Amino acid sequence: MLFPLLLATTGLTGLTQNLYGALSTDIQAATGISAEGIGYVMSLSQAATILAVLVYPALVRRTGPYRAVILGSFGYALGFFLVGCARSAAILAVVYTLWSVIQYPFAGSKFALMTHYDPAKKSQHLSAMHLCYSIVSIFSGFYVAYCKKQAWFIAFWQTGLLYALLGVCFILAWKEAEKIPAMIHHDTHGESGLRDGFSLLADPAYLCYYPFIATAATAEGLSMVYPLMFIEQQLKANADQVGLAVTLFFTGMTISRILVVRFFSRSRHTGAFLYGFAMVATLCLATFSISTLSNAMMLMPVMGFAMGAINPLCHVFGATLWSERIDQVMNMHGFGETTGKIFVPLVVALAWKANGGAFAVQAMAMLLSLGLVFYTASLVLLSKR
Repeated sequence: MLFPLLLATTGLTGLTQNLYGALSTDIQAATGISAEGIGYVMSLSQAATILAVLVYPALVRRTGPYRAVILGSFGYALGFFLVGCARSAAILAVVYTLWSVIQYPFAGSKFALMTHYDPAKKSQHLSAMHLCYSIVSIFSGFYVAYCKKQAWFIAFWQTGLLYALLGVCFILAWKEAEKIPAMIHHDTHGESGLRDGFSLLADPAYLCYYPFIATAATAEGLSMVYPLMFIEQQLKANADQVGLAVTLFFTGMTISRILVVRFFSRSRHTGAFLYGFAMVATLCLATFSISTLSNAMMLMPVMGFAMGAINPLCHVFGATLWSERIDQVMNMHGFGETTGKIFVPLVVALAWKANGGAFAVQAMAMLLSLGLVFYTASLVLLSKR
């Protein structure tokens, strides 16, 4: 039961994580928030998540990653219910920020649990989690199209119920998890929870790698926000076309993640493949911003293909090079996404306000290019070891 349940953590995330972006126009109509306000709320929520990230190492030392993922499942459920109840910009900002904080133990622990499940197969299993995410996300496009024709908030309430059920399933699987001590008890390395949680930043190669995580992981998430807003508001896509765009994006992502599971995660050249996919994603974003609706739709599967490989390869790359600190590598990946989501949406939102959706998508491409500069520096430092 445990392995399918761990896959379900990313599968459910695939169904639900893009609701905020895909339904952003409906949320704007219900709450009165502006397009740039959508980005401001994302940045504000991630700034608050820093608190959760700082507390997480101490929490997981005390509870272990398995209890943490249970707490995070119920936090996710509560957050979805609260966002579905928001009817003003101020309330949306408050509840979305709270949601980002209380769900973090789920995001921080799910990949660590999979690495503990079978350490010898961690690369394949981590890639399989990302593949499960993208497969389910294909069908999320149809769900989005359905929700955009109905009441948007029902989607948030339905998914909140699913996360609550997931938390119950983890409780029921407790006996099986107890057979793997690393899932229940954190492997403590030092006296200080804070120092133990962030000591990787003392490694110059990881310190350069970290900004790449922040920009690349955030770019994947924002690909389901600003490009969709761009095609809907400026290229005049209808509800079915927005849903199709989501499906095309995740179809491309699924194909790339199948290749990651079957080939790229087992290669000695993971770092080089990661670099190539990030380059293609950057070019897709730059081209997308000057496209017509038909061209933009054709670019969605290509962009999904490129974006789809980045996150799993980042996980595999980090887990391979710093394998002795798996829990910290997984938490730092989440921390990178968090810090990226503070600054990247803010910059992109300001770009939208200054010169429209096309400039906002171009800003995403420029920020991903900056991340590649830092990643290049990290590879150079690693080559000297």
